[in-house]
Amino acid sequence: MTAIPCETNGLTSEPIAMRAKSSLAVPIFAVAPRPDGILLDSNEFRFPLPKRFLKRVADELWPVDLRCYPDFAEVEKIKVALARDLGVEPDNLLLGVGSTELLDLISRAFGERDHRIVTPIPSFPMYAHYANLNDRKFVPVPLDDDLSLSSKVAEALLREPGSKSFYVCSPNNPTGLSIERETFDALASDPRAILCLDEAYAEYSGRSFVTEAATRDNVVVTRSFSKIGLAGCRFGYAVASKNLIRELAKAALPYALNSLTLRIAQIFIEEMPLIRAVVEDVKRERARLSTALANLPGFHPYRSDANFLLCAAPGDAAALARRLIELRKIWVRPFSPQSRLRDCLRIAVGSPEDNDILLDALRQESTIHAPRSE
Repeated sequence: MTAIPCETNGLTSEPIAMRAKSSLAVPIFAVAPRPDGILLDSNEFRFPLPKRFLKRVADELWPVDLRCYPDFAEVEKIKVALARDLGVEPDNLLLGVGSTELLDLISRAFGERDHRIVTPIPSFPMYAHYANLNDRKFVPVPLDDDLSLSSKVAEALLREPGSKSFYVCSPNNPTGLSIERETFDALASDPRAILCLDEAYAEYSGRSFVTEAATRDNVVVTRSFSKIGLAGCRFGYAVASKNLIRELAKAALPYALNSLTLRIAQIFIEEMPLIRAVVEDVKRERARLSTALANLPGFHPYRSDANFLLCAAPGDAAALARRLIELRKIWVRPFSPQSRLRDCLRIAVGSPEDNDILLDALRQESTIHAPRSE
């Protein structure tokens, strides 16, 4: 799946309905058949899911009555189990179709026409899309030279005037870096702003602000099971104070989650110790892959707290990505020629076997395309 950056950064003179219609004419993510090969371009969970979890899914899905709407009692049961796991209360939670639905919901629920969605970039391109669809003004603020959300960047976010929401991805996609405590405190201290922390990759970082979100009236954390094994189920949740959750719920649609997703998510939460053990395997493999990439001529992987690596590549990174697909059926994520990251590839951490195939391909590429001495 290839991301298409959203170029609309503010309001236009078109009516809202016309603008929304034109925005939807070109989806933010192009829809294409799932390719064959080694798929390291979508930050998916590439390790096998635990067999006990898969067996429970096979055994426990058949009683679900597909003729009926999802049961509210199932939603409450999941919230109780999830709250216990996170150390918050069930009323601090709102469930949604992945974190993407909840991020859109936040942009819809808070602010008026001139409300700003202020985002350090490069980051997840959907934030600009939500601003465009919900008649908000998207305000990008460049990350520092080392791609961090430094105190200088935080000050630039805070200087943006008027009503605003800070959308901060932590760990950030595509840089892999997490927000620091002092940056969180600074952004959360602005009473005029909603701080929305997108923690889709937080399981890989060991750093989360869910408990802080539950006690503040201007912080919302969104999370998802997509990056730890359930991308196909589209299960996400928001954590916030009870006041904020009530306001978000007013803008939510009924029956957002289907019965099959609810049942699978319940089993997933109950088997979370097994899932987290595999997450630790992914983190160890991330370190191995990073070290191996750093030993290849011209490659420079950045530090990552996520399940992917941003890696500077020698020569034309986009051309290298195309050759990997054409010759090896290995999919990694390049960036547009206009992007600040045009010399980089984003590589999801695959299984050890997949990573070995990738590294072998890159070694051969380095040999074939290495500059010749005179």
